[in-house]
Amino acid sequence: SWICCVQWSPDGRQVAISHSTTTIDWQISLIDTSGKLLRRLGPGGPAMDWRPDGRALLYAHRPTSQATSAIFEHDLSNSRIRQLSFPPPGFWGDIAVAVEDDGRRFAVTRYSRPGRGDVYLSGYGSKEASRLTQLQNWIVGLDWLPQGQGIVFGGIVAGRQGLHRVAAGGAGAPTLIAGAEGVNVYPHAVSTGRHSLRVGFVHEFWNPDLKMLDPRTGAVTPVAASTQPDESPDVSGDGQLVFVSSRGGSEDVWVCPPGCGQLRRITNFKERQFDITPRWSPDGRQLALAASFAGHAQLMVLNSHGDDVRILSRDKGEARPSWSLDGRFVYFQSDRSGRPEIWRIPAAGGAPAMQVTHDGGIEAFEVSGGAGIFFIRTNERATVYRQSLAGGAAAPVNGLPAVQVGDWRPIGDTVLYWSETSLGPASLHELDLATSRSKLILSGITGKPIHGLSANRRGDIVWSERGTVQKDIQAVDLKFPSLLTFY
Repeated sequence: SWICCVQWSPDGRQVAISHSTTTIDWQISLIDTSGKLLRRLGPGGPAMDWRPDGRALLYAHRPTSQATSAIFEHDLSNSRIRQLSFPPPGFWGDIAVAVEDDGRRFAVTRYSRPGRGDVYLSGYGSKEASRLTQLQNWIVGLDWLPQGQGIVFGGIVAGRQGLHRVAAGGAGAPTLIAGAEGVNVYPHAVSTGRHSLRVGFVHEFWNPDLKMLDPRTGAVTPVAASTQPDESPDVSGDGQLVFVSSRGGSEDVWVCPPGCGQLRRITNFKERQFDITPRWSPDGRQLALAASFAGHAQLMVLNSHGDDVRILSRDKGEARPSWSLDGRFVYFQSDRSGRPEIWRIPAAGGAPAMQVTHDGGIEAFEVSGGAGIFFIRTNERATVYRQSLAGGAAAPVNGLPAVQVGDWRPIGDTVLYWSETSLGPASLHELDLATSRSKLILSGITGKPIHGLSANRRGDIVWSERGTVQKDIQAVDLKFPSLLTFY
């Protein structure tokens, strides 16, 4: 069987499992802790939860293929089955269920149609349910917080994906749980002390892998392979590689010599980091990167061992640094003017940052030949502009199509870029700035290269390529003076 979901009984002596030989014909059975089959309960699931006294199991069930899915209770003492929730006719129905600790209420995810769902709350014995959210979106898993303080669920709220909590009284909009951002689903909350809470969940992610093109042979080979996301690579002039990886349990910066025979982690961030893009200095001795501490972004320079950290700036929205060709300045994105713009600051510190763009900018590289900088203005597929450091209006780079952030890089008198693609094969091109003509470098890459393209003048080209979907079990711990005041 294909097993979807498992639930411990309250006394820890048995486990309810929902299983199927097809993707729609779900069955629920009970096993003991040795795996011995104790009892088949029949059709139902895959979502389910125990009544707190352990005498009954609640689960979603669709009596016929045309019926609306609802929540049913299976009494284990007498095998009596009764319907507990009553979604409106024509709805797709109630798909997931979670029972409050004291058994007085249960929460469900109710869908008017697939993909249009919200969290509802119902009392035992009541045919009415109150609506707690106004999302009309997928909600993947939900659970009660201890002491009935609210409900946690996996989904997207106001464009932010992760685990969210909502008050059981229906007051206020759902809020994102700090540290649980991302594609996180099937939460389960437990109290771990008087003032602490742990929420376990399934973390889903595309597993990006680093790939490198050998210009001499045309071969594409994996680099520093792992089972965790490896992305945002940057290759120095002499072939050293820096990248961001979760292989150590958190998102940190790793460095390796040419060939990546020996890996070295050079950061140990205590907070979850997003959009780290480390960049080598032109001489390959220093790195520039932006990271957040206590919720504030910091732009810093450090050496390849993670030592001699020099904070250049602490301000709003600082990200995506790059170096001037002479190594004297660091360009970066900042929101300090009220919107993302490109700024630059001396790499040695000691002087304030200077604004470079004035009509928007999120990623920039200085280019040779006195052309100033090439930059893009938005996170979406965007036009690449050129702008002189002496000022003046920006103009589009001739012959260069719109690019995605992280998927382009000026190298000498050329620009490397990935062709536009969704999930189909991608191709790598090189634009000659003198002639405004492009040539094909590499084709047939399966999946869109994401969050990182880098190259050097000797011809090394490295990128982060989308791999397969991976799932890990993770948890976030919350500590607070009082459950009541926290929620």
